[in-house]
Amino acid sequence: MTNEMVELYKKLDTNEKRNEFSALMIKLDQLINQLIIQNNINTENLKNVKNYDSVEQANNNEDDMMLFFYDDLWNIKNKILLLLISENRK
Repeated sequence: MTNEMVELYKKLDTNEKRNEFSALMIKLDQLINQLIIQNNINTENLKNVKNYDSVEQANNNEDDMMLFFYDDLWNIKNKILLLLISENRK
């Protein structure tokens, strides 16, 4: 991340920061999903990252938002573990 990107991020309000954070996690999740598909791993029981709704969730408190994002990161972690386990079985 460049200094310019950091400065631009700092200028965002909390709702916009949440939205940017969510968008980045969605992109990461999609990249991991592609790796899972390429490795022919069953995706039936895997959850995708949720999209932050900047209108509906704007007034959520920080505890609720931390739980929302924590759940997404937990699912990403599980997908990465699945990929690592799959690699070790080859």
